Amino acid sequence: NKSSGRKFFIEASVDNKTPFRGEQVTLTYTLYTKTDLSGFDILELPRYQGFWTQELYSPSNLQLKEAWRGNNKWYASVVKKMALFPTKSGEIEVAPMTAVIGVREKGRRSFFFSSSKEYTIATNSLVVDVKALPKTNAGRSGSVGDWKITGKLKSTEIKQDEALSYLITISGTGNIKTVDIQDIIFPRELEVFDPEIKIKQNELTDKISGTKTIEYILIP
Repeated sequence: NKSSGRKFFIEASVDNKTPFRGEQVTLTYTLYTKTDLSGFDILELPRYQGFWTQELYSPSNLQLKEAWRGNNKWYASVVKKMALFPTKSGEIEVAPMTAVIGVREKGRRSFFFSSSKEYTIATNSLVVDVKALPKTNAGRSGSVGDWKITGKLKSTEIKQDEALSYLITISGTGNIKTVDIQDIIFPRELEVFDPEIKIKQNELTDKISGTKTIEYILIP
């Protein structure tokens, strides 16, 4: 255990080391300490090459709680969470994050005087082994997630040359910003305008989720 003998360290971990391409991986950075801290600041985040990323959680202050690792008692705080979506298959390395930590140290002048010393620390690196998506019957790979799709006409009885709205709604868990539909073949009797697309993403959850609406205006 590399953390043995240390008074503080920072750890990077993922909830899934073998995702499919496009499947969310949640990356968590956790600070562990056995000593009194005066401050913490992230110095540099990796570039996350090979991933589409979105920040999930970044507290303004440390929220230390008891955490046991084996028989060792630590105080731990999550300092950042990131959602990573692999954009290619194969092994992808997540480079270390570096941070600056302030540690309170008692001075020599008196019992009440204390000074703070800064240390630069880094996380471990990680390797994610991304699986390729299976081919669909149409030869195209879709988006990874738990999706529900519905379509409806806002009106079914209209006059000739009167516009109507065709609304497609995709909702669920996954990368809602990139999930899409295949091209729709509309009847030639309809004039079709470019769709209006709206995205509403759910907040305050570890898994990216939301709703995407695609609205076509059609004129018979």
